[in-house]
Amino acid sequence: MGKKSFVLYVIKYESTKKLKFIDELQNLFDVKFFSFDNGIKNRKTRNLIRRFLRSHIFKTKNIYEKHNLSHDMSVKHEACIIINSMLMYYMTGRSSRHPMRTKLMLKLLADEAIKRNLHTDVLSPENNIIISNAALFHDLGKLGISPSILTKSGKLTPEEYEIIKTHTTIGRDMMLSCKNIIAHGEKQVKFFSEIIYSHHEHWDGSGYPQGLRGEEIPVSARLMAIADVYDAMTSKRIYKEAYSHEEAVKTILRGSGTHFDPQAVELFLNLQDKFHDIASYYRDK
Repeated sequence: MGKKSFVLYVIKYESTKKLKFIDELQNLFDVKFFSFDNGIKNRKTRNLIRRFLRSHIFKTKNIYEKHNLSHDMSVKHEACIIINSMLMYYMTGRSSRHPMRTKLMLKLLADEAIKRNLHTDVLSPENNIIISNAALFHDLGKLGISPSILTKSGKLTPEEYEIIKTHTTIGRDMMLSCKNIIAHGEKQVKFFSEIIYSHHEHWDGSGYPQGLRGEEIPVSARLMAIADVYDAMTSKRIYKEAYSHEEAVKTILRGSGTHFDPQAVELFLNLQDKFHDIASYYRDK
């Protein structure tokens, strides 16, 4: 199959700068641009995009209804999620519900924290919606990592692992470069940046990219770390089989005070059955 066997339609906003990875995409796909600011002139193409988005929204609607979550994403968010998913699929040959599962898990943690009057200076019903949506983009930077590394079945070399670690910085830069598409408003930019950039920081300072310690790590990223690790452990990956729910719980409990915020671990333990339900119901096919 030729590298340009697929046509990638990119909705271009005149108010945004050219994304850094567009040149790389043009080496993989036949990229066609449409201007969104003044409306897409071609009626047939406009209707096609609308039907595609409507179909995607219908398929995911049951996820929100089952877990009593409002369908709070704009069409722009939906479009970005679709493009992100499609690119990862064509780059790695794998599809994943990891972003959607972590969104649901993160929302549970944030809402539980509110019930316990924790981090009330950061968390609120309104902010928790933004924070959970940000989970959908936490691995956005992997679009800038070579597919040969992302799809490697064996152990990564130290050099390859250092490259993987850059996805936090790449993702944050990508998000900021197209913030008019993905996010709008100060709060969205703040929470999206925090989660993309800091979800691999560790409570004891051993994480990356900054080596933040304890409460230096944003609250949103501390909660995201729990959701990300649990889902990564209980999902099958090209380099490993899925761990059981019980093994994942034990691992997170052992990581309390080192990898994870102890308070966040306590929240997780109270919600672990719901985490298991999400992981089982929305597992990758």
